[in-house]
Amino acid sequence: MDEGFENKKSSRNLYSILDKNKWFYSMPYNTISITPDENKMVRSIIIHFNSIIDLNFYDAFVLDYGNPESIQVFDGYDSIGEWTKDDPNQRVRKTTYKLKEGKFEDEPLFMFWNKNGYQIKSLTKHKQNLSLISFSIVPR
Repeated sequence: MDEGFENKKSSRNLYSILDKNKWFYSMPYNTISITPDENKMVRSIIIHFNSIIDLNFYDAFVLDYGNPESIQVFDGYDSIGEWTKDDPNQRVRKTTYKLKEGKFEDEPLFMFWNKNGYQIKSLTKHKQNLSLISFSIVPR
C-alpha cells in the first residue's frame, strides 16, 4: 500500500534536509524530504518526526487544517506464507494489514485531509515511535 510515503527513486529525485533543531507545531522534526515533479517543481514535502503525533500536535494542526476526512486505525492482518521451491527451510510471507475508520484516540496509522489542490497525509508508526506528514499537490 502506497499512501504517499514511498519513494520510487527510479521515477523521481528526492531531496532531504537534515536539521535537528527545528519544530513543526509542537514537535521537533529531524528531516524534510522534497520530491519534485518532472518539471522540477515541488510535488510533495514530507516531514519526518522521531516521535508519534500527540494530542497537542493534533489539536493545533486541526485548528489550521480542519478535521481529517479519514482516520484509519489498525484492525488486524492477514498473513499468507508459502514454502519456497529452492529451500524448504525458508518461508515467504505476505502480510496485508486491515484498517478501519477510527478516532485519534484509537492510535491511528493514517490520517487524510483533502484540501483545495493538495492533500495532507500522516503516517504514525506507534511501535517504532515515528511519524511522517506529507503535503502533496493533487494532479489536475
